Amino acid sequence: MEVDYENYEIVSVFQDYALIDAESYQRNYQTYNGRPLPAGYYVVNWPEHVRVRRFDERAVFHGPFPSRLEATSALQQLTVDAAAFRRHVLP
Repeated sequence: MEVDYENYEIVSVFQDYALIDAESYQRNYQTYNGRPLPAGYYVVNWPEHVRVRRFDERAVFHGPFPSRLEATSALQQLTVDAAAFRRHVLP
């Protein structure tokens, strides 16, 4: 199965409103509720219509996970679930 990583990214949150992205750049982030995230690894995804990925209120943070390995495992499950959801046909 081919995994669509285009709308997903694994990041490391290391302090309030700051993370390291998949390309090792330090970035600031925002959440939809304005609260900081606990430190750890997160799988971040964006709605399909978002062309420019920013770590803002449109980003969805899944986690925290204690290790990158566990975040990678979660990413694989998220993409499998998303693919199954896209294939689901409503009656």
